[in-house]
Amino acid sequence: MTIKVYRINLATGTRTQVIEKHTVQPADAPEAGPAYPRCTCPRCKNNAQALSAKVDEVNRRSRGHCDAFDHQSR
Repeated sequence: MTIKVYRINLATGTRTQVIEKHTVQPADAPEAGPAYPRCTCPRCKNNAQALSAKVDEVNRRSRGHCDAFDHQSR
């Protein structure tokens, strides 16, 4: 992989090339999977709990335990 490196002057927005070309080897990135722990920040934790509740509700409905559906009206 080849990259070029630039410096940006924040005051003027001018771009100055620092390195014309530099070849780098891609990093061996580990595959994402269940081995990584879940994020525990409040936003992610709340989203995970909400998603889990939605999955539980869908599973409950798919097994015929839907309180909101009136089985008598068929």
